Amino acid sequence: LVKICFFVPLLHPLRKWSLRQTRRGSLGYAEKEIEARQKLVQSLEASDERNSAIIEIASSAVFYVNCEGRIIKVNSAASEIFGYAREELVGRKLTETIIPEAMCDAHERGLQRFLKTGVKRVIGRPIELIGRHVSGHDIPLSVTLEYVEDEMNGPAFIGFLSDLSERKRVEEELRNALDLAEDGNREKSKFLASMSHEIRTPLNAIVGLTDLAISDLPTGRTRDFLELSREAGEYLSAMLGDLLDLAKIEAGRLELNLRPTSPRALIEE
Repeated sequence: LVKICFFVPLLHPLRKWSLRQTRRGSLGYAEKEIEARQKLVQSLEASDERNSAIIEIASSAVFYVNCEGRIIKVNSAASEIFGYAREELVGRKLTETIIPEAMCDAHERGLQRFLKTGVKRVIGRPIELIGRHVSGHDIPLSVTLEYVEDEMNGPAFIGFLSDLSERKRVEEELRNALDLAEDGNREKSKFLASMSHEIRTPLNAIVGLTDLAISDLPTGRTRDFLELSREAGEYLSAMLGDLLDLAKIEAGRLELNLRPTSPRALIEE
C-alpha cells in the first residue's frame, strides 16, 4: 500500500507527459498530411498548367467535358471554329452550345449508355458529325473522343474536333468538275458518232463510184489512179469505223463482231 501511494503522485506528471507526446504526434501527423496534400495540389496544378498549354497549342478544337456533358475546358481553336468566346462555353453543356438540336437526344442517350455499360462505340476512333456554330449554321466535323479518369474532375472526355468545311467544299468542287468532264465526254462521243455517220455516207458513195469507173477501164494510168483513190477511200472508211468504235466504247455500247481473221494480213496492213 505504501508503495502504491508512493507511485500515485508520479503517475499524474507521467500522464501529462504522455498526453503531450500524443498531441505532438497527432499534430506532427496532421502537419505531414497537410503538407502532402499541398504538394499533391501543387503537382496537380502544375500538371493542369502543362495540360492547358498542350491543349492550347493544338490545331484542332479541344473540348474537356465531364461525365454530365458539361464543358470544363476548351482551347482557342474551339472559339475560332464555333464562334463562342471561351467563357461562353466553359460551364455549359455541349447540348446547349455546339450540338444541333436534332442530335441532342441521341447524344444524351449515347452518353448515358456508355456510362452504364462502358461499351465504347465511338471512343478512340474518328467519326464525322455535324456541329452548330454560334450563328446557327451547321459545321461538318471530324471528331475523336477519348475517355479519361481525372483525379480532380472525375471521369471525363476529351474531344478533338476538326472543321471539315474546307475539305467538303473542295470535294464538292471536284465532284462538280468530274460531272462536267463526264458530260463533256458524253457530248464528244455523240459528236464522234454523228460525224462518223455523216462522213461515211458520202465516202461510201465515192468508193462505190470509183469501183464502177475502174470496171469500165481495163488498163491504163487512169485505172491506176482510180485504184489508189479507192484504196485511200477504204482506208479513210476504216479510220471512221475506228472512231465510231471509240465513241461506242466511251458510251459503253461497243458490240464485238467475231469473225475469222488472218494475223498475217493484219500485220501487212
